[in-house]
Amino acid sequence: MSTLVLVADEDPLFQELLCAVLSARKGISCISVQPACDGPALLAFARKYRPDAIVAGLGLRRMNGADVLRELRQRGCDVPFFLTCTVPEDTALRMTKGAFPEAVLRKPFDVDLLGDHLEWQGVSDPVDREFSYTSSLLLGIGIPIRVLGFQYLREAIRRVSDAPELAASVTGRLYPAIAEQFDTSCSRVERNIRHAIRLGWPLGDVCLQRAAFGRAAADGRLCPTNTEFITAMAEMLRARAGGRFRVG
Repeated sequence: MSTLVLVADEDPLFQELLCAVLSARKGISCISVQPACDGPALLAFARKYRPDAIVAGLGLRRMNGADVLRELRQRGCDVPFFLTCTVPEDTALRMTKGAFPEAVLRKPFDVDLLGDHLEWQGVSDPVDREFSYTSSLLLGIGIPIRVLGFQYLREAIRRVSDAPELAASVTGRLYPAIAEQFDTSCSRVERNIRHAIRLGWPLGDVCLQRAAFGRAAADGRLCPTNTEFITAMAEMLRARAGGRFRVG
């Protein structure tokens, strides 16, 4: 199943280029909002096409990208929303005023990584949707997909989401189960998860970190322990997985 993505940006040339690059990927179909640069047009397209994800520029006219995001959330629309901008991330986040995008992407950004993230939004099977949403959470929180700890974390979060009691026995039950699944040792599971968290935490989306760990932890960039990280992500997965696009 292809992921349908709406793209709107204040720069028409960038909008068309981004659409062309993303559409070249096997799992993504893009619709370029017309007229370009226009926030209300993006809202109208969202109602009409009901996309799997939206990529929007902060500098859209009449309604900027942050305004569009807030309007969608107020209408009950939980579609994954990626906000692009040229200003620092903290400035963009202040403009969203509590509406959480999947990620804030400061230009220039890695379009291939965005494409990976977007492909995961279009799955329809409930098990695959949980898998893709967990991957999206990890990417948004800052964990690089290239490190071995990414797949260990993804499996740990899914297991704790399904069986919360595992959070009380991470070393006794969770690590051994993951080690058996991936044919490795418990110590390597623990070490690679810790490495992934420490590597990704300073790079992650502050709004997601605040939502998962609280403002004090995110703003102070206090790196959580393995257990704290897995437990918080599992709670987010239980709370948000399965949300679909709704427009009133």
